[in-house]
Order: sequence, then structure tokens, then C-alpha cells
Amino acid sequence: LPETLAALVRLVEARLPEMLCTVLLLDDAGRHLRHGAALSVPETYVRQIDGTAIGPRAGSCGAAAFRGEPVIVEDIATDPLWEDYRALALSHGLRACWSTPFFDASRRVLGTFAMYYRQPARPGAQHRWLIGFATHIAAVAVGHERAQVALRAAEAHYHKLFDYAPDGILLATPESRYLDANASMCRMLGYTRDELIGLHASDIVVPTEIPHIGSALIAIKTRADYHREWQFRRKDGSVFTAEVMVTTIPDGNLMAIIRDITERRRAEAALRLFRALVDQSNDAFEVVDPETGCFLDVNDKACVDLGYSREEYLALRVGDIDPTIESVGWPGIRQKIRAAGALNGEGMHRRKNGTTFPVEFSAKWVQLDREYIVTVVRDITGRKELEAQLMRMQRMESVGRMAGGIAHDMNNILAPILMGAPLLRMGLSPGQTEKTLVAIETSARRGADLVRQLLMFGRGMEGRRMLVRLKDVVREMD
Repeated sequence: LPETLAALVRLVEARLPEMLCTVLLLDDAGRHLRHGAALSVPETYVRQIDGTAIGPRAGSCGAAAFRGEPVIVEDIATDPLWEDYRALALSHGLRACWSTPFFDASRRVLGTFAMYYRQPARPGAQHRWLIGFATHIAAVAVGHERAQVALRAAEAHYHKLFDYAPDGILLATPESRYLDANASMCRMLGYTRDELIGLHASDIVVPTEIPHIGSALIAIKTRADYHREWQFRRKDGSVFTAEVMVTTIPDGNLMAIIRDITERRRAEAALRLFRALVDQSNDAFEVVDPETGCFLDVNDKACVDLGYSREEYLALRVGDIDPTIESVGWPGIRQKIRAAGALNGEGMHRRKNGTTFPVEFSAKWVQLDREYIVTVVRDITGRKELEAQLMRMQRMESVGRMAGGIAHDMNNILAPILMGAPLLRMGLSPGQTEKTLVAIETSARRGADLVRQLLMFGRGMEGRRMLVRLKDVVREMD
């Protein structure tokens, strides 16, 4: 470009030897003019105006670029457009300057072509023809250069995308003969780029895939895009599965994007295995949204325990199956789990039919792609029943151990009754009879209390606590 612009200036100046010409180029920001070409204009002047900002009073060139129209200054010494640059121009013997902008195809200013004279002057018809000629040539030259720069930048950008793309990219002929490959494709297959270029699709897929190549090429020609999984063979003979997307590009060749999905397949298999293990677990698994308390996922055991289908279960909130949440509130439970990281305990769950059963739960706060609460729930109905049976057995065992003490108490209770009855037959005095009857009644009452306490103990009922005076108990024992 500099040589082309210099030749243009030389050609114009040769037609009118008394004229001095310059070409200034507008920078990419559209704010400053940079040196393009100048042969006869003093070099010190060219250096000092290089990079000046455009504006309404920035000399002939600055104003022309700013306005997007020609600016004719017949006398620099008196024209207000040159107020900031007048001394500079006059010191180099420049008195007149006619500047005309030139544009690209979108009418964006590319630069200016200027004619200087060493005495005040106004352009004539010949000057205007030369200006039109020069600005046309300058616009073509600069526009072509900028188009080439943009093309080179686009190509460089494309090559960066091509070479650094994480997926493999292959360019091939319509017959699937490879023309180019990016670095990811080379690493994926274990070939160098030079080794890959010229190979055919049949050279890099497993033998069982080769018969499908022809039908795939037909499908690629008839569809806008093509998508299929293929089995590939690396240079060392190892095999991997890849997802392949192919399209026809404007030049008629094919572009294929290949993504190795080996790890994804392993992850999916591991996830399926994990899901199967979870669904076959004897415990219920619940995944809960911490914010809303809604169920995000549950296993088969959870559905069986509560009598819901999976779809019904996932429409519920924790409070719908846990009666205790209604009194405590989900935000309080959530805060406990978040603060401690986990929460273990026992509670109650409510089935779809309304019945409840005891459960043991372990809830944990989990951070993955987002926050979750994962809860393992175990139905402990059987355990609670066994615990109740064990308690009853322990109570009966306790009754057996207390039998000796109970027998002693019963003897103490029955003794006044057995001794008092014969005395009453003997005909005691009224005072002695009353005393004997009181003793018999007191012993009978003590016996009834003892029997009632034994029945309550045997049935697992809670006794009644009360204050007693120890001396009264001792007196009764006497």
C-alpha cells in the first residue's frame, strides 16, 4: 500500500509540478489521521501532522475527514480552520490546502487526499479532475488493502478456531478423502497432520463400520446435517466411540466434527449402575430442593413405602409426607441441615392412604452443580415393634425378680386380716372390734393398691408419681 500511494502522489505531482500532495489515512478508531504518502511536502511537517485528531477546525484534512466532504482553503494565513496549525504550515511555506476525503463501499471515510500550494490559490477544473482521479485510486487501493488485512485476520482467526477447537475437525472431499485435520483430531487418532491428509474414512474406522461409509455419504449429500456415532480405530489399533457431525461446506467439500464420547459412555454406564443399585436398596432415597422442599428424585423403595408412583412423588413437598414439618416449618429444618451439613434422627412418614409409620433418616447437604439435600430413609416399624415386645418381656422379667418382695408384702397385708377374723368371732368389746376392723380394712386397701400397680406394670402403663411420708410407710409395714 505505501508504494501504491506514493506512486499515485508522484503521478499527480508530475501533472502540476508546483503542487505538493499528501495522502492521510484515518485510523481504525476513526479519530486520527496517519501518514499515508508524501513526496514533496517537507518531512518535518509530515512528521508533525502525523496522528493529529480530526475535527471541525483541524485544518483542511482534519475537517474534511470529520465532515466527510471536501474542504477548500485558499489562504492558510487567514482561514479560521487553520488556527491551530497555521504557524506550522506557514513555517514550511504552505499557503493553500485543498483536501478531499475518500470512502469505502459503505461510505465510511478511509482517508484524505490533499493538494498544497506555496501561494494562495483556488482549484480549477483540471485540479478537480485530478482530485477525483486521485481519490478514486486511493479509495480502491486502501479499500483493497484493508479487505486483505481483514481477510488475513479472518483466516488467522479461523485457523485459531480450527487448531484449538477441543473437538476433532476433518476437512474431506465429497468421497471422504481427508484434506486437513486439526490438532485435536490428530491427538484423538494418534496421527500427525501430514499422515492424516490423504487417508480415507475406511482407514480410520473399525472394519465393521466400513460398509456404512457409502450410505453415510449419500445421506450427507441429501441432508443439511448428518449425525451418527461411529467406532474409530487409532493408529495404534485401539478403538473408541465418537459422535460425528458432518456438513457440506460452500466449496463442495465436507467438514466433520468428531467428539470422543468414551468417557461420557463410561459415566453414563456408571450412572445407570448407580441408579440400579439405589433403586434396589432396602432404604428410601430422596433428593430434595433446599429452597422449596420439593422432591427432585426418589428411588423405587421410597415409592413402595409411601404408595405413590414416581410422578406423584415428585409433585410433593417434604411437608406432604412428614407430619412433623407442619409444626416446625421447612425453613427451620433446612437451616439446621445447612448449618451442620447433616441431620440424623427419627420421625414419622405419612403414606398416600393417610397412615403413618416411624422412620429413621439421615439428611446431608450436598453441593454439586447446585445445592441439594439427599436423605436416606429407613422404615423402622418392625424395629419399634420388637423394641416394644422386648420392653414387655423386660417388664415381666422384672415382675419375676420382684416376686419375693411382692410375697413378703402380701404376707404383711394378709397377716392382719387372718389374725383379725378369728378375734371378731370371739366377740370382742366394741372398742377392740372397731380397732380390728380398721386394721383389716387398711390391709385390704394396701393389697388392692399393690395388685393395681402390678397390673399397670405388666401392661406397660406408666405409674403415678406422688409425695409420701416415709414414717407413714414404715408405720403401715409395722
